[in-house]
Amino acid sequence: SRGTDGRWRSKRPPGPRRGGAPLRPLSRPGTARLHMNTRADIRLDIQGLRALAVLAVIVFHIQADWLPGGFLGVDVFFVVSGFVVSRVILQRGNNFTWLGFYANRLRRIVPAYATMLLVVALLAAVFLIPEDFKRFEKSLRSALLFTSNQHFAMAGDYFAPAVHEWPLLHAWSLAVEMQFYLLLPLILRLTPKRWLSTVLGILCAAGFAI
Repeated sequence: SRGTDGRWRSKRPPGPRRGGAPLRPLSRPGTARLHMNTRADIRLDIQGLRALAVLAVIVFHIQADWLPGGFLGVDVFFVVSGFVVSRVILQRGNNFTWLGFYANRLRRIVPAYATMLLVVALLAAVFLIPEDFKRFEKSLRSALLFTSNQHFAMAGDYFAPAVHEWPLLHAWSLAVEMQFYLLLPLILRLTPKRWLSTVLGILCAAGFAI
């Protein structure tokens, strides 16, 4: 019926629908689908592998004799990260955006990483002697640029500090991961699908050979 303000109104009174089922509030289009996809993307087996890899590395650093092969947790973590990132890129297809991908990586990594670098830099400024602090500054610059793996690979000489005296030595693995995030989307998105398996196989073989 038409009301006094000229608008049409339904005669059905508010309340439950036929059969007693309550009315559900309308949601924005795509909200439920997005929620379901988010839940489906969580792989508990992958999270478990990540946790085991991290624990293996921690135990190895605490006492190497407890888990002599614990350093392999780094390799496991790299493999898991490669699987997860490749899956995300390939499943999104045409919905993949470069800006969204890299922004998501930076949001996940940079805040905690920058905080760690700041804390370590403040402690190094207090406790290191000038000569050691100069070495630390070089490693800090490479850590900020995510090139720690190259820096520490070339930093060894007769007068270099012992391995346990490099405060940012652990940053090499994150540098490798960030370089991987930079290159992998280029390979997966720019390589024709019919050549993708061949290209990835050649890269894997080259990696093992090096």
